[in-house]
Amino acid sequence: MFDTYERGFMDLETYLRYVFFDEPRSFSLEEMRDYIYAGSEPWPENIAFFSRIKKINGLKLALISNEGQGIARHRVDAFGLRELADFLVISHCVHLRKPDRQMWQLALDLAQVKAAESIYVDDRAPFVQVAADMGFAAFQHVSLDATRERFQKLGLMT
Repeated sequence: MFDTYERGFMDLETYLRYVFFDEPRSFSLEEMRDYIYAGSEPWPENIAFFSRIKKINGLKLALISNEGQGIARHRVDAFGLRELADFLVISHCVHLRKPDRQMWQLALDLAQVKAAESIYVDDRAPFVQVAADMGFAAFQHVSLDATRERFQKLGLMT
């Protein structure tokens, strides 16, 4: 069911009705949705860091995300991600999910670049491995300091 939701074939409210509200609950669907949104916290230091890297190095930045409808829109709006990214490849919009290689290929096609000309950063090692196998300079984000160091090793100003 989650895969169907995250690939965009079901909206958040429908997903919640099937998964949580198949029996009576002491809370409403709206309360559940608001709880989910409230638990979605921005990482302002990360957003500022990637914004700075993008600006001082003249880079294009794409967000490639596995997110379902509702949560993705909330985060994009609440966290100012439209201002950070040049474009977004979100699973519910493209009906694909990482680790589907087509997610990365779509981002490359939209940017009109090759994987060898691109850097991929993710907090999940399996996704980093797929991107690396495709030819990206790819590494796992574990901390801002470690990511800063990796960017510097790639010759970027941080």
